[in-house]
Amino acid sequence: MVVKILLVEDQPRYHQRWQREIAELTERVEVLSALSISEAEEYFATHVRELAAIAIDACVPGDQPNTICLVKKFRKKFKGPIIAISGQSEFKQLLLQAGCSHESLKCFLSQKIAEVIFTTDALKEKLLVRQDEEWLKKK
Repeated sequence: MVVKILLVEDQPRYHQRWQREIAELTERVEVLSALSISEAEEYFATHVRELAAIAIDACVPGDQPNTICLVKKFRKKFKGPIIAISGQSEFKQLLLQAGCSHESLKCFLSQKIAEVIFTTDALKEKLLVRQDEEWLKKK
């Protein structure tokens, strides 16, 4: 079974990274990449019934939070997990208050997505091994 997730982020390099990392974890996820708020709204309208999760950056585009209304709009029709992504704690808090159910730093989003939408022991094992490898690289 393939599930769909919607990633809302204005920087293509993050989409490329997350797609690669998610593909390494599982083949059971199809990523819908939205680079703008309008693109996110289009994907959402078309795929809302098929989505397993949404991950949304606080600032699309720019450096100030501008996706709060989008989170509220999504939350009205989508009851699944919505992950707030930002390097700024206060921005993640704004998105959580708007209706996000989870939060993540951008560097850990792939792991958070897998954690939120899958519960298989094999996938969790992959996550733990990968996190251990990343931790060892930082030392």
